[in-house]
Amino acid sequence: MRNPARVVVQTSTLVRVVREARREYGAGVIATTRRARRLRRRQGFLYDEALRAGALDPALGDQELRGFVSDHENHAAQRRLNGGDSPALTHDKGVLYLYLRALGLPAPELLGIIHRVGDGWIRPDLVIPARADFEGALAGLPSEIVVKPTLGYGGAGVRVLTRRDGELIDPVGRRITPGALWDALRSDAEYDCHVIQERIRNGSEVAMRRSTPRAS
Repeated sequence: MRNPARVVVQTSTLVRVVREARREYGAGVIATTRRARRLRRRQGFLYDEALRAGALDPALGDQELRGFVSDHENHAAQRRLNGGDSPALTHDKGVLYLYLRALGLPAPELLGIIHRVGDGWIRPDLVIPARADFEGALAGLPSEIVVKPTLGYGGAGVRVLTRRDGELIDPVGRRITPGALWDALRSDAEYDCHVIQERIRNGSEVAMRRSTPRAS
C-alpha cells in the first residue's frame, strides 16, 4: 500500500518542478508532467533531478532523453562494478584516484588534499600547515586546477580555476586569491575535505558534440 504522506510530497514536488520547467522552457503543463513521470518510471529520475539535468527541456527528443542517466541508474551500476566491500577506495576521491592509477586506469592526477583541520598536502611531498604555505605551494602546481570535495557528487562544490597574475579565476571570471581559497576550504561547513587535481578536458569527439548547436 502506498504511503499517503509520501504521495502528497511527490505530488507537490511534481507540481513545483512542472511550474519551474514552464518558467524556464515555456513548456506545456500536460506535456511536462507526462515527461517527468515517464523519466521517473523508465529511468528512475526524481522530479527535481530531471529538472536540474535539463531533461524537461521540450526541445529534447526521446532518443536524447534515453541518453540521460539518473542517480538511481548510476548508483546501481557503481554497486555492480565496485561491490560493497571497499567504500574508502571507491567513494573518497583522495584515495580513488590513487587506486585507479594502481589498477592502470586513467584518472586525474592528484595534486593535493586540504582538510578542514590539521595539515594539508601538496605534491610531491609538501606538508601544508598554514595559509602562507598553501599560497607558496599552489604556485608550483599547473596553471589550471580543479578543486572538489572528496565525498561530493553531482558537481556540488566543484571549482575550476586558472592561475593568472597571482589570482585564481573561474570560467565566468570570478577571482579569488590563493589565501582566500585556503580560508574557504578550511571553513567549508558542508565538506570537511577537498582534493586538488589536474584539469582534464573532453576528447575531441565529445567536445565537438557539445559545441555543435542543436538544429531548430
